[in-house]
Amino acid sequence: MNNALPTNGFLTHIRIHTEVNCPKNCNEEENISHLICKCKKIVDVVHHLNEWGFCIPLFGNKEEMYKWLSKQNSFISTLICNAVYLSWKDRNNIVHGKKERSSIYIASEAVSYLGVLNTPKYIKTGRLSTNQQLLYENRWYSPPPNWIKVNVDATLYHSYKGGIGGVARNYKGRFIAAYGISKFHWDITSLEYQAIASVKEMLKNRMHGFQGIIIESDNMNVIKLIHKSFKKGGQVLDEVPSSFINILKKESIACTR
Repeated sequence: MNNALPTNGFLTHIRIHTEVNCPKNCNEEENISHLICKCKKIVDVVHHLNEWGFCIPLFGNKEEMYKWLSKQNSFISTLICNAVYLSWKDRNNIVHGKKERSSIYIASEAVSYLGVLNTPKYIKTGRLSTNQQLLYENRWYSPPPNWIKVNVDATLYHSYKGGIGGVARNYKGRFIAAYGISKFHWDITSLEYQAIASVKEMLKNRMHGFQGIIIESDNMNVIKLIHKSFKKGGQVLDEVPSSFINILKKESIACTR
């Protein structure tokens, strides 16, 4: 809103850059209005969000967007800001030679980040009805429509006995499947990887009609290493077993904490 983002148009204006066009091959000058309203990536992201029922209009310039946002609730405003932020982050990845994210991945991440709000309005109004109690809604946040969310976890005792498991629900919060597998191991981190890797095998016969999966784990270190591997173009890191990272190479799968 303060025109402070270092877009190509801004950098050219202050004479520290010579390329004025959008790095996503839009063939237009990259300025704030283009970034948040006209860039083909943000347009595609909004298209996916609208397919999921969020009803976000396309804007001609930033003033139109600001005026519209001023009349919206915090839920939809945060969703749009998430989409713009993640699109800008993806733009920077392209500029610095990193892997570009798909539009549907950015849209799903924008929805996932809405977990910071305790009471999503679209749940209260019944747009995406849920059969869970209010206490449950404050702790679990639904994935985008037609996606599955799987919460996985692992446990390990001093006797080296342990296990992995997961619970899958659809975007309405309705139960799809649950499973648990006994394990014998000495490393809890390895079990956390196995918990994530188990999702593909356990849900392979239940994915009909769903567009993607969000895997949620409470182990931040494991998630960070998987994301680090993504940022290196799918390269398998020494810390990440190749058999576990291979199942996550599709854009229709996202890992979060």
